[in-house]
Amino acid sequence: MITLILPEYKAISWNQLYAGRHWSVRSSMAQDAHFQVRCAVIDAGLSMVDVPVGIEIVANLRRLLDPDNICSKIIIDGLKGLVIPDDSSRHVLWVKTRCVKSVTNFTNIHIYHEQVA
Repeated sequence: MITLILPEYKAISWNQLYAGRHWSVRSSMAQDAHFQVRCAVIDAGLSMVDVPVGIEIVANLRRLLDPDNICSKIIIDGLKGLVIPDDSSRHVLWVKTRCVKSVTNFTNIHIYHEQVA
């Protein structure tokens, strides 16, 4: 398992992303997530994983979100080309989101190497 910690990233909800937002605002939110992921990957010295993976996004938040409302897509898109070749089902077998009560807001990404028979 690989764990990335995004200390500066407060996971956003799907509601937040799409609630009447202009495309440029959504684009800015995605770019911020991609930047935070890329920084964590570089800091960890990770390279491309050559096996299918499972990905768990853990949103550590002061104010909890519904687990199914955590926007994982923009986080996983930040992994593309750095840790995973693509986010297709050939490379990402499953995605899980979880929310944990925390004193500070931050996000963890757990990448599980999967063995395919």
